[in-house]
Amino acid sequence: MTDAALFHSFFDHLPGMAFQVQLGNGDTLHFNYISPGSVAVLDIPAADLTLHPHLMLNCIHPEDKERFLTSLRQAIFDISPWNWEGRIVLAKNKEVKWVNLRATCRQNTNLVTILEGFMVNITQSKQNALEIMHAHQQLRELSSYIEDFKEQERGRIAREIHDDIGVLLTAVKMDLSWLTLQLPPEKQALREKSREMSQLLDTAVDTVNNLIHTLRPGVLDHFGIAAAIEIEAKDFSRRTGITCRVIATEDDLELSSEHATSLFRTVQEILNNIMMRSGNHSVRIKLHKENDCVTLQVSDDGNGYKEEEHLKQRELGLRIVKLRISHLGGCSYFEYDTDRSIIVTVSLPLTDCSCEDCNNFQPTLF
Repeated sequence: MTDAALFHSFFDHLPGMAFQVQLGNGDTLHFNYISPGSVAVLDIPAADLTLHPHLMLNCIHPEDKERFLTSLRQAIFDISPWNWEGRIVLAKNKEVKWVNLRATCRQNTNLVTILEGFMVNITQSKQNALEIMHAHQQLRELSSYIEDFKEQERGRIAREIHDDIGVLLTAVKMDLSWLTLQLPPEKQALREKSREMSQLLDTAVDTVNNLIHTLRPGVLDHFGIAAAIEIEAKDFSRRTGITCRVIATEDDLELSSEHATSLFRTVQEILNNIMMRSGNHSVRIKLHKENDCVTLQVSDDGNGYKEEEHLKQRELGLRIVKLRISHLGGCSYFEYDTDRSIIVTVSLPLTDCSCEDCNNFQPTLF
């Protein structure tokens, strides 16, 4: 077999369309060579494309045609590789395919720019990517639903504890106080026992209040996110001895219940992670509004996790934080300083945010 025959045999059996093309005036294409693979990709014989190169442009999806031509012009202008990925529409049955095009760009001896490359059908891989994307979206929605359901159950249980157990303990406390007043002065043993019972009731009331706060802090619903974070920070400092400073630029920041809950749970999760690490002396929490976004930033000065450690320790709950924030259209960042401290930044849009990082735009394939 001659070299020419070997060359043609090679290109004839490639799983795609090899081509050599140049761009003429008025965005007209001129094909110097097209492999038989054009039938598999475009459903157009190579001879027809050579005689009628406009058939190639006619196949480009209307929504992708301008991007196709722009990338082609740019490659020719820069004498750089031409890379394009988009949709085509077959003329016969209007079937939509995704194709990937890669070509090199050079000038011949007459300074005519020529592009030589390959086009391949990637519809199946795009469909697989779409299915994976949809599966991830369903997992995010399921995770968000579970978190929302948990918050609803926490609120319901907190209200029931407050309305039932809280009221019952208050009534017992009042009855015990009345009984104590009825005891004769000489009954010191009974008075001492009454005092001990009163202390136990006070402890029980504090325990119930702490449980209610853990389940659903009432201050979050009545006084807002800034006040709730402030109280949580003070409670954290009291329990751990770590200084926790809160900087809130707006005390009356108005957020939806879902947004406020997400930010509050984020603070709780981060503080819980900080508490489990050693070497922390101070924590700073900053809450501020900028344009149409509210931003929360939590930083510490201790032995934060190395990034690879964070990725392994899923039990930290920071992945849940990212999923929760992402579902609300927000974004979260985890930064690791050289001293191993960690800075967590969360941004939530109050309206339809134009920030590219906060947009969860999912393009459709067809």
